Amino acid sequence: MSTKEIETITIDSYVDMDDPEFKAPSNYYIINSLGDRVFILTRSRAKAEQWITDTYGRGFFKLRTIKIEKTNKPLSVRGTATR
Repeated sequence: MSTKEIETITIDSYVDMDDPEFKAPSNYYIINSLGDRVFILTRSRAKAEQWITDTYGRGFFKLRTIKIEKTNKPLSVRGTATR
């Protein structure tokens, strides 16, 4: 695997993902055995999984994703009647 496929690896020991000001360094991350979140900056999920397999071994850690929705209009709640 070339070094250009994985751009950066960021390790955060404490991340409050519920904080509205939190900006994730990448969409892909794992939680290692120390409880740190390891963010893997790449465009491809397959490349991130391959890096995890090469670094930690197969089946030890699950690749997780952060889903960030980008909308231009505010979200609203709508009710519907079932009768």
